[in-house]
Amino acid sequence: MTLTSEKNLIQIAKNRGFSIEIADGDFGENIDHRLLYQAGLDNEAMPIVVFSECYLPDEKLVDYDLLVEKIKKKFNDLVESDYTIVYFASSEVQKPSWTWLINTYHLLDRKFKKNLKHMYLVHPSTWTKILLNTFGTIISNKFYSKLVYVDNLEQLNHLIPTKHMSIPESVIEYDSKLDHSAYKTPIVKTVAEIKSKNAQKTLFGANVSDIVTTPKNSEVQTLPLKVATWLLILHKNGTFTKNIFRHRPTLFNLTTLRHKIQANPNVSSYELDTESCGYHNDIHAVASLLKLFFYELQPPIFNRSLVEVVKDLPVAESKEDIADISVALDLERDRIDFIKSKILPEIPAEYRQLLAHLFCVLNNISHNSQDNKMTAHSLAMVWAPILIDWDNIDNNTCLQMTSVCPAIPSVGSIIQNIIQYFYIIFSDEIHAILDVEYIHSETLMAQMENALNQQLSIYRN
Repeated sequence: MTLTSEKNLIQIAKNRGFSIEIADGDFGENIDHRLLYQAGLDNEAMPIVVFSECYLPDEKLVDYDLLVEKIKKKFNDLVESDYTIVYFASSEVQKPSWTWLINTYHLLDRKFKKNLKHMYLVHPSTWTKILLNTFGTIISNKFYSKLVYVDNLEQLNHLIPTKHMSIPESVIEYDSKLDHSAYKTPIVKTVAEIKSKNAQKTLFGANVSDIVTTPKNSEVQTLPLKVATWLLILHKNGTFTKNIFRHRPTLFNLTTLRHKIQANPNVSSYELDTESCGYHNDIHAVASLLKLFFYELQPPIFNRSLVEVVKDLPVAESKEDIADISVALDLERDRIDFIKSKILPEIPAEYRQLLAHLFCVLNNISHNSQDNKMTAHSLAMVWAPILIDWDNIDNNTCLQMTSVCPAIPSVGSIIQNIIQYFYIIFSDEIHAILDVEYIHSETLMAQMENALNQQLSIYRN
């Protein structure tokens, strides 16, 4: 099965009795799939949700209250984490009534409103500005503070990745008629410029082979100083943090931190921290930086060819398979064998010990999900989009591949299994890291933490 000929994996799972939704814009008849959908991740590795006003359906054909219920269902998992909205405005469509809009806002779950971090308004009409300014006054000043008015598509491209957006033709046509010289373009680098070959890649955006090295006469790979530090901080302070990895820092600008760290490759996180007002004490800042590091690391782990291999992952044929303990255990064993024999050999050797440390942290966090609310499933939902190659795989395939369900052969399902069984899947890497013949589960976490401390000592010498 190829990426171009694949069936709808989500529909297959539903046909097998599993309940799963992705933010792909499929809301049924009479609703254009380009109305509202996820389009990759932004510069801070947050999901981008695109809303195109011109695709609002005719109220005579579509029950708007029912549409809102479908939207809540489709986006329920996505809005568990921080996210961004890009709103393409239009002056050519009939608008819903203000009363309906305000009532709908109040009906949305708190997480829809709280976890929205930016809302980019592209070509906002007078009506749109009045509406949103009124929302900010009547409903929430916090909502108003999240608005960013974007005058043209050039500005948008400097603010957020646009590759996976289906920008309406009417928006493109309107933009082409604007006098762009009349607008000030933000003085920030585009995503393409950040990832360009000429950019300095001391950590973020670097090739893994350039920053993970193996000393002579040793099987233990040396990790980047800051990455080892972040992993160690998460081991010590992130295990019980509620919704860890779902939220960006509140006290620090992540982009500013990224640039400062990138400019100081040989300065430890703790030394740099003095200049950065204590960012390592903000566990969400550390977690966000680690996500951003893996999101930009080259080459992406789950590239196009590896995603093809993923599609052969054994899956549950029905919900009864999961309910039957014997069948469920056989499925888990088959999946572990598949990951060890088919997936790991395709991942560059420089990645594997680094990933062993990452999944050790994630496993540790998942074991404390009663306190932190982050199960292996929740963590996989967060990390699958980080580790897949958005640049070279189409948007819909990425959305399906980052879903997590026993009936779907996806990157998300594989990551969930690795989190649960990292000590089995990465057993060879763990033996090399710890230089031991046998792994004792009761002391494994402490030993892996100690190994990270030894990594830091390399840089102190």
